[in-house]
Amino acid sequence: MLYNQDPMAPTLLVNFAKSFGGATVRIMDTVRGLASCRPYGVAVLTDSPLHNLLTEEGLTSYPLPYLRGDPRLAFSIARLIRQHGFTVIDTHNPQSALWGMIGLKLAGRGHLITTVHSSRDSTVSSAKTFLYDNVLRINKLAGSHFIAVSESVNSYLLDLGIEQKKVTVIPNGIRLMPGSSDSPRHSFRNSVGWSRHHKVIVIVGRLEAIKGHRFFLDALPTILLKNPQVRCLIAGTGRLENKLKAQVKRLNLEGFVHFAGFRNDINTLLDESDIFCMPSLSEGLPFALLEACARHLPALCTNVGGVGEFMVDGYSATLVEPGNPQSLAKGLFKLLEDEPRATAMAKQAYLMVQKNYSLDKVLLRTFETYDKIY
Repeated sequence: MLYNQDPMAPTLLVNFAKSFGGATVRIMDTVRGLASCRPYGVAVLTDSPLHNLLTEEGLTSYPLPYLRGDPRLAFSIARLIRQHGFTVIDTHNPQSALWGMIGLKLAGRGHLITTVHSSRDSTVSSAKTFLYDNVLRINKLAGSHFIAVSESVNSYLLDLGIEQKKVTVIPNGIRLMPGSSDSPRHSFRNSVGWSRHHKVIVIVGRLEAIKGHRFFLDALPTILLKNPQVRCLIAGTGRLENKLKAQVKRLNLEGFVHFAGFRNDINTLLDESDIFCMPSLSEGLPFALLEACARHLPALCTNVGGVGEFMVDGYSATLVEPGNPQSLAKGLFKLLEDEPRATAMAKQAYLMVQKNYSLDKVLLRTFETYDKIY
């Protein structure tokens, strides 16, 4: 889709994340759209996942060879603004919000947007939470406009004293592809020794505390007592990988749980699974959940953040209390024991994504927001 062929504000996106996450997906989608309608660039850390993805697709990036806490990032952003005439600066994580704002001020030109992907993280230290809250407050004082990916993130920004007129809520979106339910279902299963008779529960996300994997693993022995055919597929990497693997061993779950690592073929894994599980402690509006709905997968999610705005318990998903293995087990029993109801909820979730979470709509609203502040 071509969004607007008139000359538009040259746009610099800034993301200094070291790992792959939902912000990476949103930036890649945004940049693909920008490439069809206006000058753009992306400031990234050298050899970060985002840098590598942009390079693979031939999209414009500016890799910076510094650590995330290095003030030279701000001077580099200022130089990029001056050299390339960027007038809209869109930042996408805490360090990016800080250095992007300072870089814009050093350059003496441009308009700032701060895109916020999540609210407070209960697994992060109070010191880090304090710092991030205040980075956002400083961005407010610097005149930034904010994009929130869900109403829960919008509420978080309002709690920080940011005026509603300075916040635009633009949820994540995906492009639906045909043939989701007809893909081959056995190649990956066969590679790990699972058959079509097994019930595969898939979890997609970074292996970090906020994603709640440990609570699901604690629930799994209870689930297996009643449903020994269940298997769990965990896709993603992160700092907790060794701890989670040790937990699997301690609970005697080896053979029942497979760690797939970082994957570029998530849709294939979803198509080979029977249930999608998201046991997170906090979320904005996760791409993984949207993708699972687009693949017609019944979903079990904790009722946190943007998930509760998007899914309706008992209608489009089963929602449970976060951080509670017993609640997760009970929710999974419902999906495993009533397959027609699970299938009906998956259909409703697909229709909801189809109607409300179109990627084209997200990009159109994003670019309208860029032009509004320009």
